[in-house]
Amino acid sequence: MTPSLPLILGCCFFIAPCFAGAEDSGSSSSKEAPLIPMQQVVCGALARDDFNSGKLDPRIWRTVISNPDGIQVEVDQGELCFRGTLDPVPKGQLPSKFYQTTHVDTPPSRETDVCAAVRMKIPSGIAETPGYHAVKAHLCGLHPDTYAEVLLGRVDGPETGRLMKKYWGANKEISRKYPGAINIPPPDSEGWWFEVNNCDPMGASEVVGKPLALRGDERERFYEVLLTYDKPTGLASAQIKLDEGWTQIGHSEPIIHNLSWVELKYYNITETHGTYHEARFDDCRLYLNPKRHPVRFIATMEGAPYRTEPLRFVLLTHDGKTKIGEGLADETGLADVSVDSPEWFVFPQAALVHIYEGEKLIARSRIESNGVDGLYPHDVWVVHFDLP
Repeated sequence: MTPSLPLILGCCFFIAPCFAGAEDSGSSSSKEAPLIPMQQVVCGALARDDFNSGKLDPRIWRTVISNPDGIQVEVDQGELCFRGTLDPVPKGQLPSKFYQTTHVDTPPSRETDVCAAVRMKIPSGIAETPGYHAVKAHLCGLHPDTYAEVLLGRVDGPETGRLMKKYWGANKEISRKYPGAINIPPPDSEGWWFEVNNCDPMGASEVVGKPLALRGDERERFYEVLLTYDKPTGLASAQIKLDEGWTQIGHSEPIIHNLSWVELKYYNITETHGTYHEARFDDCRLYLNPKRHPVRFIATMEGAPYRTEPLRFVLLTHDGKTKIGEGLADETGLADVSVDSPEWFVFPQAALVHIYEGEKLIARSRIESNGVDGLYPHDVWVVHFDLP
């Protein structure tokens, strides 16, 4: 796999449907301005998938299964599904693979100022058997193997440490490479928590802050989580969308992050086998950080640059009530508009675009959002005007 693979699933031209809706109150002529189509010619997402195709797209996902007789991965009812029964790891794979992990990952991207969002739930519930059982949304740096991840599950720290010492401790290569995995048992954890690995010399991961308690409906309900790496500060952070709004898990933590890819995984360390496990993900997106990656609008007139009075693009929330940003087009009809706003915490978004010539509102366009489709940071949208 190489970064040049076509990561952006379904980023074909997108025509915004034209129908009226709520407008921003600052323009008295908004109702008279015509609705015109706008075309998405570049999707700013680095990778995205709603899993509605019915199968795992090999152009986007690589599958890794440590135990072929254990938990499997498939697309089921438009969702990424991990399910199966934990079976003993074949003896020939001990001690290096006494744990059982199933995961899918995207090809790496050179972009590091990024956000990764996905929805996750665990229909089988949190396993009560001893050891380590967690579903993970994982933003990886790959080289070196640093990462930030959101986990849903339970870790029995002392038992997990005992198992690591029993199986990995017998392997000199693993003991030398990951001494922390042998000598530093993970802490007890349950619920939702944020974890990082920043090339700790002992090879140990760090639980950042305190876990959030289970909400009680993780079997039936998807929860959306967001991992962000802020390149200028070097900080990784994690949020979860709860009924009361977006809530930070733990606190921001510095990590090394040289590449970006997403892993969705189910991870188990236990000697108790024969139990059924199921986890599901949906609407996975990897996209550029909205703080520094504006959306670009281009206006043309019959295929040539728009050369009358310079245009001003005003980007609004889908209901027209809140302005997100605005930009003045240059002589070629190109304008960059910031999408950094507290109104837009996660992407994609639906939007209303007002286009002004001087102070006159001359046109409106709508950008719709559904699943993984919609407006992203670093998009390019084109609008065509007829000659007067």
